Amino acid sequence: MAPSTAALRLSLALAVAAVLCSGASALFSNLAAVCKKADHADLCYSAAKHIYKAQPITPAGAAKASILVTLESTKQAKNMANALRAKSSKGNPAAMAKANFNVCQQLYDDAIRNLETSLKALDTRSHFDLMINLSAVLTDYSTCDDAFTEEPGLVSPLAKINSQLNMLTKNNLALADALH
Repeated sequence: MAPSTAALRLSLALAVAAVLCSGASALFSNLAAVCKKADHADLCYSAAKHIYKAQPITPAGAAKASILVTLESTKQAKNMANALRAKSSKGNPAAMAKANFNVCQQLYDDAIRNLETSLKALDTRSHFDLMINLSAVLTDYSTCDDAFTEEPGLVSPLAKINSQLNMLTKNNLALADALH
């Protein structure tokens, strides 16, 4: 079963906290202005406001924090896919989904690599590589859902988390685009 939106947002906020407590710094003081550039500004703001209470943030810092949150959330989604795959067994309807969970795990691995490459591109200010890799991440999440919808009668149990991951990645793209 996919986590609730509230649980996912809490998880995202905790992931941002862990990233920022590890030493990230920022100089831009208006988080609302930075998040306004995101497709899902409310998600951007709610995930970051707990972290940047009095601390200023740059647009590049917001993009990096957002990508790091997406990376951590993707790792959690991969773990969830692994747990659901392990529960699927012969003799129940979920057995058909075992291969689909394997596909999703591979796609989450690809998304993780693309997000890590995005962070490197952000650090080296390679805007083209940043945008290409973030766009590829969107494809990974939707392809995971497609693996289930292609099978008659199957519904992706990862659809809600993939929807949240898509929103985060669209935020990443908007924040990254604002850097150019």
